[in-house]
Amino acid sequence: MGFIDLLVAIGTIIVGVGSVIGGIVAYKKLAPEKKNARDKGKDPQLVKAIKEARKLKSTISTNRQAFGIINEIVDSSSASRAIILSAHNGGGKPTSFKPFYSSALLENHQNLPGILKRWQNQILDDGYLKIIGELIENYKCKIITNNLPNGILKDLYRSQNIEQSMVWFIDYDPEKEVLIYLSVNFKHINTFNSVEKELFRFSVNELQYLFRNHRKVGR
Repeated sequence: MGFIDLLVAIGTIIVGVGSVIGGIVAYKKLAPEKKNARDKGKDPQLVKAIKEARKLKSTISTNRQAFGIINEIVDSSSASRAIILSAHNGGGKPTSFKPFYSSALLENHQNLPGILKRWQNQILDDGYLKIIGELIENYKCKIITNNLPNGILKDLYRSQNIEQSMVWFIDYDPEKEVLIYLSVNFKHINTFNSVEKELFRFSVNELQYLFRNHRKVGR
């Protein structure tokens, strides 16, 4: 797919960057405690470049694996679309007095249009903020479109004939104050069977593990 090809191309670039930075290969072979010791005697700019290269390489790997997970969700369940999104503001709890934004990071869809390009830096209204608040409190949220208050999410779902969604908390980065969450959309109201429930549970667990570990890379 075009998205995967892009990731592979970026990965090739990163390999090239890694070869240009002197000593990065040897550095990566050192045990973690030795890396910290070597850092003290290195040029701070070189250390920063190494950490940034490692972080970027981790981002590519995380995105590739995460895309595989949401692809499995759409292929092996009644879901028509799965999206990984981020939400953030200037810090603190979301309120209607402070703009809170949402952006799509990765998606896979079937029988529904993609929204990756359209859903970027969307200012959220009070109805959507309540969903974010529920995610923070309960780590998951079930959405029935007809029960939503009037607002941007209800308009989006009705325009695409989405009757139900399940949303899960994936990760929160306290340094960047960014919330990562998964939204899985359905064209019909579903009572999930045991296979689907296990697929969702396993997928959410895998995504939480991926993003939690990615957040630690390069620190």
